[in-house]
Amino acid sequence: MTLPLAACREEVLAILVEIGYRTPDSARERIDSLELARLLYELERRYGVQLALDDDELLAMSTLTGAAEVLQRVRERGRTGDPG
Repeated sequence: MTLPLAACREEVLAILVEIGYRTPDSARERIDSLELARLLYELERRYGVQLALDDDELLAMSTLTGAAEVLQRVRERGRTGDPG
C-alpha cells in the first residue's frame, strides 16, 4: 500500500528534525546537500536497503516535496540496490 504524499513529506521532515537539521515548525522547502546526504543515510539505515537513485531522483530530493515524491516512488517499486 502506498503512503499518501503528505505522509511521506511528514516522514522526511521528521527525519530532518530528528537528526537535528530542522525544527518541527520549519517552513523551509529546500534541502541542502548536507541534509540530503544525511537523509539518504537515514533512509537506508531505517529501511535496511541501499537506495539506487538516478540523477533526476537525487535532484528532485533538493526539496521536501521532491524528497517525499521520491520516497513514495521508491516504496512503490520496492527498489533497493537494483538500478533498473
